[in-house]
Amino acid sequence: MKPLSDYLKGIFEKFLAAGQPRFSKIELKREVLLDIIDFANANHPREFVAVLEGRVIDETLVIEGLLYQPYHSSNGAAVMRQDLPLTTNAIGTVHSHPSPNNSPSAQDIRLFSKSGLVHMIIGYPFTEQAIACYDLNGKPLEFEIAQGLQ
Repeated sequence: MKPLSDYLKGIFEKFLAAGQPRFSKIELKREVLLDIIDFANANHPREFVAVLEGRVIDETLVIEGLLYQPYHSSNGAAVMRQDLPLTTNAIGTVHSHPSPNNSPSAQDIRLFSKSGLVHMIIGYPFTEQAIACYDLNGKPLEFEIAQGLQ
């Protein structure tokens, strides 16, 4: 028989997971990608950060917009206030790295773990091939770029 603490932990984890949307695929709308590239270029060599907006449609997490919050940035970091209303469709974050490295740092993973389902990093020179997607633990996730406007 399991100890009571393990039993309660299992119930708590199931309760938290029940509220999480389930998806098997991630799709980034092309117009959102183009906005990310524009903001990264406009802020280079400083980082930029924004919130990803999306929703699950037929088991696909569709990233369909960006939400902006005040932030402070430098060549090595971007810090954003996170005070969005609960009614938003915030699903994660996106930020730029002024170098070609689009892998998350320890500081990035701390940001990821605070909120959201997916997080994206785009590295210089800010092209379609320079963006990567991660889960809240910094594990790489596959995603597709939606072709055309929808």
